[in-house]
This record gives sequence, C-alpha cells and structure tokens, in this order.
Amino acid sequence: MTHFELRIPVQEASTRPDKARDIQLWISRVPAGKRTPVWELSHTYTAHEQYPLGTDRFATNRRNLFLDVLSLLDAGARVEDAAEAVRVSEIPEPGEEPTDEQTQDYTVATLKTLAQRAARVAADGSGNARRFKDARALWQKLSAHVDAALKAGLTEPVTNVRKTHNWKKNQPFKDVSAHPDAWYVLNVYARSNPKKDAFVAVRTLGELWAYVAERDAQDAAALSRVEQQRAAAEANLDYPTFGELAQLTGDANMLVFPDDASLVSWIRETAGSADELARETPVEAHVPPSVLDEDDPAYMPRVSTGTALHLANVLDK
Repeated sequence: MTHFELRIPVQEASTRPDKARDIQLWISRVPAGKRTPVWELSHTYTAHEQYPLGTDRFATNRRNLFLDVLSLLDAGARVEDAAEAVRVSEIPEPGEEPTDEQTQDYTVATLKTLAQRAARVAADGSGNARRFKDARALWQKLSAHVDAALKAGLTEPVTNVRKTHNWKKNQPFKDVSAHPDAWYVLNVYARSNPKKDAFVAVRTLGELWAYVAERDAQDAAALSRVEQQRAAAEANLDYPTFGELAQLTGDANMLVFPDDASLVSWIRETAGSADELARETPVEAHVPPSVLDEDDPAYMPRVSTGTALHLANVLDK
C-alpha cells in the first residue's frame, strides 16, 4: 500500500498567500535493501493540475492531483498491485538523524480539505463553473469510490495465517489496504486454554481502533499509531494495510472475515473439529452501536461475551 502526504512548502505559502499554491505529493517508499521507509517527492502539482477533472489525464495526458491519489488508493486495495506497493513512514525514534526532507518546512493539506474547497468553489459560482462541474460533492464521490474498492479487494476470508503465511512473513494480503467493515478476529492461536480462554472478534476498522486504544491505554506509542491510522483514513482515505493492523494488534495470526456470513461459516465448520476452537469456546465480540431494538434477536450490545456458536447464531438471524 502506498501511503502519501500532501505538502505545501512554507515558502510557497508565505510568498503566494492569495494565489493558488503548488502542492507536493510525497509517498513513502522502502529503499532497496532497507527496512525503514522514507518519504520521497513524487510530483509537484501546479494550479492547473489541481482541478478535479476526470478527463485531464485521459484527454491531455496531464497530471491531476485527485486522479493520481485515487490511483494510489485503488492500487493499494488490490492484492496483485499491493505486493509492489510501499509502506507507511514511521516516526523517527529519539536520537535518529532526520533526512533532508524532514528538515524542510511545510504545511500539510489533506485530500478532504482540498475536495471540500473544490466543492465550495463550484457551489458559489466563482471560477470556471464548467471546469469545476466535477467538484460538486467531490469528497463524497472519492469516499464512496475508495470504500467500494476496499471492500472489493477482500471477498474471501483470510484464515491461512500460520507459519510461513502469518502477517510477519508471506501473507499475500499483508500489503493490501484494510476492509473498513470486516471482522478482525484476534488471539485465536495465542490462548493457553482454547476451550476456556476467550478470543476476540471485532467488527469494523473503527471498532478495532477503539478496542486497541482501550486495551493499550497506557501505551503512548500504541495510541499514537491508532491516531495516525485513524487520521490518515478520515482525512486522506489512506487506510492502513492488513499487515499494519496485525502489527498494531500484536497478533501475527489475525484472522479477517469480509462479512458476517464468512465468520459464521468459519465458526460452525471449525468449532469442535480443530484444537483452537471448541463449541464452548468464549468469544469477546466488539461491534458498532446497534440501531436495532434490544428485543430484536439480532441485537448485539457494543461489547459482549458468549460462546462462539452463540455468536454465530446471533449473526445468522
């Protein structure tokens, strides 16, 4: 997955306060033979390359900020492309020497801010109305496009996560952008007593961040990573990879299920037939707030604990 940042050099912002400013697209790459990612400048977008036109690239072969970012996000959601993608930059540890780009002064713009600005320009009649016709509701369009791409990128459960296929090694989905509404199942293989010790099932990426933030409330580094991932997703549609989530949760054998049906099938097929899951195995489930009435058989509280088979039955309602 390619993580990115949109930067406006401070000199650019100060010398051209009332004019359109050039915007730099920086992406995070892992240099050959290295393990630590670094930020590299991909392209500097001048004013005419910042229009939200869907035809620029195809009609004139012109660079376009919105389309280029969308291409990065699309590639990260596909397993066949993500293997060649780059990873998120890490905050330098205390005492590390900063790179040249880290010493440069800049302000950070977000994709959301730029899209909303384009929408305002289109709505108030300023600028070229025809040129900005694609700007109306641009953020909503970008969000819907990325959401669909992320969900299309994972249609089958990821359960082969042991030995050489764990998230630290050769798991094919390691560098794929995470499905926002999937089930993330933790601690299945890390319990000393598989029959009595609970594993954890978390529905949606938002609830996973909340779970980790509560679990690791005293760990400043973990909380910082949660907030970085959440902010990147909310402001840039730049979602973490499955591998980054496995690292965040501390479970190299994390299971992922794209929907309720796939989780239900796994529980029913595995319970009683594998050492890691018995019929009476408890599961701690974390789900988004429900809109259902508490008397509805499909209702689930925000956090609940019951047997795995009971969870499967509730989800199958």
